[in-house]
Amino acid sequence: AAGEDGKSLMGAIFGLVGEGSLAEVRAMGGAVTHRGEFQQIWSPAPNVYFGQAAHRQFEIATPSIATDWNVAAGAAVSDLFGRLGRQALASLRGSFAVALCDGPGQVTLAIDQVGYKTIYYAVLRDRFAFASEYKSLLVLDDFPLDPDRTAIQHYLATKYPMGGRSFLARARPLQGGQMLQWRDRRVKV
Repeated sequence: AAGEDGKSLMGAIFGLVGEGSLAEVRAMGGAVTHRGEFQQIWSPAPNVYFGQAAHRQFEIATPSIATDWNVAAGAAVSDLFGRLGRQALASLRGSFAVALCDGPGQVTLAIDQVGYKTIYYAVLRDRFAFASEYKSLLVLDDFPLDPDRTAIQHYLATKYPMGGRSFLARARPLQGGQMLQWRDRRVKV
């Protein structure tokens, strides 16, 4: 999809929770430059590192949120999250992928109900990683490259992706309308 200026509305979010650095998140963004030439990398809390890419220049309105969205409400969305926190997700209409920093070492991820936007995540040895495309996860030295043979076989047989799986065993996608919470080194979807 393209906006009024002809530029793509496709963007990306990516990040790490736990042991990590802004340099690693910058490398994650380097894997998705086609998602946006304008990228920002920041740390909203200790042990939380976010990155965001877009085809338009942008400012991070709320440092605790990384977004890739095309939703009704425009700039008011940041204010909505400021007032309602995660509960604001129920009010969004449109396509979105969002990462919310809930405090040191804690994050909430969510995508739109249809699953138009994507977020892949991986639980690694000492940290948690997420990205709009799993190719961003490939730049991490500790990300295992083991294939998910069942998901690959399913796709080859049906030409449809297997729900909740990717071609890489450790990269899991959120499905439409799902929210994920990373707390105390545990995933809750």
